Amino acid sequence: MLRHPGRIFIGEGVVIDDNVVLDAKGGGGEGIVIGDGALVSRNSILSCKGGDIVIGRGSKIGINCLVHSESRVEIASDVTIAAYCYLLAGGNHEFDRIDLPVLEQPSYHKGGVSIGAGSGSRRKVTVLDGVSIGRER
Repeated sequence: MLRHPGRIFIGEGVVIDDNVVLDAKGGGGEGIVIGDGALVSRNSILSCKGGDIVIGRGSKIGINCLVHSESRVEIASDVTIAAYCYLLAGGNHEFDRIDLPVLEQPSYHKGGVSIGAGSGSRRKVTVLDGVSIGRER
């Protein structure tokens, strides 16, 4: 399923499996960019909420993964993300005020998520905002 297809850019030879959701809501930035020869496996969700998701050439997202960006998720070339992984950039809420529900308090970002070229993850890994894995971009 494509949501906001005007902000989704898919390279050549990309495989998008069954039941994948690509949701590029929000304004500005790049939206969702999937490089040549990449794979997004079944039941995975790539969701921007005003942020960007960039997946490099030949990278693979395993089944049942969630990639969510309120700032930026950058997955370099030839990266393998195993099944059931979460990459979460943003969505951190302050909780200083006890008179307000957490969702009504300001949110903040810690610089997004970056996965370096040739890196990978095991299944069921969660990577939170502000984390870089592998080689520099």
